[in-house]
Amino acid sequence: MNALTSSKKTVVVFKGALDGAKGKIITEALEDPACDYPLARFLRATKGEVMVCQVEA
Repeated sequence: MNALTSSKKTVVVFKGALDGAKGKIITEALEDPACDYPLARFLRATKGEVMVCQVEA
């Protein structure tokens, strides 16, 4: 886990619409400091830049 959270850049790729269920989870994980999703905990531990990429379904 240290190798992942210590990387200079982290890329999160998801398939679907930003206003869909997955998009809402991504948005909540990125913006809500109280969010307890595994993705949110991982992103808070990440030290480098985070880039979110959306792939249309």
